[in-house]
Amino acid sequence: MNFFEPKNLNLASEGGKAVSEFPILYYLTACLYFIFGEKEFILRLLNVSIVSVGFFYLFRLLNQFFQSITYAYVFSFLFLSSTVLIYYTNNYLPDAPALGFTLIGWYFLNKFLLTKKHKSLTISVLFFTFSSLLKITFFMNPITAFLLLLFFFFSKKITSQEFKKTLLPFMICTFILAVWLIFVIYYNNSNQSTYYSTTIHPIWTLSHKTINDIWKYITEFWYTKYYFQTTFHVFIILVVGGLISYKKIKSELLFISLFLCVGSVFYILLFYKMFQDHDYYFITLLSAIFFLIVASFQGIKERFPKISNHLLVKISFLIICVLSLNYSKLKLNQRYTNNTDDISIIGKKLTTIEPYLTSIGVEKKAKIIIATDLSQNGGLYFLKRQGWVIKTFSETSQTEIKELIDKGADYLLITDTFPIELRKKFKKIIFQEKGIIIVKLN
Repeated sequence: MNFFEPKNLNLASEGGKAVSEFPILYYLTACLYFIFGEKEFILRLLNVSIVSVGFFYLFRLLNQFFQSITYAYVFSFLFLSSTVLIYYTNNYLPDAPALGFTLIGWYFLNKFLLTKKHKSLTISVLFFTFSSLLKITFFMNPITAFLLLLFFFFSKKITSQEFKKTLLPFMICTFILAVWLIFVIYYNNSNQSTYYSTTIHPIWTLSHKTINDIWKYITEFWYTKYYFQTTFHVFIILVVGGLISYKKIKSELLFISLFLCVGSVFYILLFYKMFQDHDYYFITLLSAIFFLIVASFQGIKERFPKISNHLLVKISFLIICVLSLNYSKLKLNQRYTNNTDDISIIGKKLTTIEPYLTSIGVEKKAKIIIATDLSQNGGLYFLKRQGWVIKTFSETSQTEIKELIDKGADYLLITDTFPIELRKKFKKIIFQEKGIIIVKLN
């Protein structure tokens, strides 16, 4: 189990070698597999734990800004009520834990600003580094944090000596990320891997029609998965109130929210294409949304203390929070209930097939071709073996299969109607049950 030799089950690249995010969570999960066995809940539990700790520190941070435990609770749960965030928190992608690490980083940065203890800054940058390694787009957070400290230095809120001490942690963070990015590009190129997206997909490379189509996806389809519509309306009202009360906003909150918003605009422009099919790209924007709303409400609270502290106002926010959480619950139920599509259907087909493979002598090291499978690794995951996937049968399928046999394919697993031309060519059928056909190729 080599940490610096990550692989996919799909052998489209050399030996399946491919990498994107820093695989620390996957490696830790693999280590826990040795203790508890291969349990899917382990990685889910890791992600849930990281996000939970992140929101605990967000709560503490909000309590410091608002000086109100009620509003700290309400806004923490209101921010958490994003359907997309909750869904991926209980899943396998690194975006949600990256956000969790980011929130921890911001708490300790604020603690450093309050106490001037270098230990807090070191912890802050450490978690910012972890978040950026998991998802490089979260690097906008440590960049903003450093610019904030630079702003404090020029405004003489921190001394020259204190500022100099902040340089080394951020330099180390940037160096680690640069080294990892260089490794990712080198590793993927040397192994002919194109599986992971390691480049930008900017808006200016798209046609006007494509831009409009993606915008429709965002505003007409994904929009309802991001947050409860009323929650969005509340956010907009708070931002308008924040603009009116901007002079009352704490300088650090105003600075952070502005720079994270600028960073988010660049992020959207650079990765606009990805927002069509990937709802989890929204998670990167959440830190900017959180700080924008927090800054706005803090300004409103300072300008209108009697109104903001009124019991009816607090109850109103609490009701919206409960409604938002309930909305997320309903959306999550819909998502888990309607969880079969053209890509995920392979899971239903192959969920129980792995024990049969072992019983008929298909070794763990055997390489299998799955035809057809629209996912990259989904079918292979249920087989617990490496191999290749053929997305559709066509006139070139025989040629493609022959090429894969030359690359070492041992078996062909058919999940669709067995074409006559393949039936004539491959006669060593060793398994045929439940709509699945397995052919021995050598």
